[in-house]
Amino acid sequence: MVGDCIAEATGSDGQSVRVGLQRAQLGPDVKLKLEPDAGGNLKVRIAGSPQPAEASVWLALFDPLHETKIRRGEKRGCKMHNVNVVREVRKISKWNGCRMTLTIPAEELKKHAGKGCAVFLQNDHKGPILGAATIAQLTN
Repeated sequence: MVGDCIAEATGSDGQSVRVGLQRAQLGPDVKLKLEPDAGGNLKVRIAGSPQPAEASVWLALFDPLHETKIRRGEKRGCKMHNVNVVREVRKISKWNGCRMTLTIPAEELKKHAGKGCAVFLQNDHKGPILGAATIAQLTN
């Protein structure tokens, strides 16, 4: 198991998992807020950080629920239910530690109406996720 790209542990080692989770909680926590506006645009508000940072802002669009019919094998005829199946991920901005607001235009979100959306902030050195926010269902 990996916790916030800060700590790792073997899932069957309960003590190691507890220590790893405690270490992960000590990591950065930048607040993000997603706010749809009346025009269908999505405002992304990112809080500032007291420490300078180099990070990227990522947009992930996902299906809240996806159902797959199993056609072969011993589970043939059953259905598999998956939640939050990511369909698209893309970098939408850079962040330098200062408070910022981004706008994702309604036109970019229109084809994803009824789907979920997440925005997350990740350290540019392929490190931890610094903050994240989601909307379970986009409207347009």
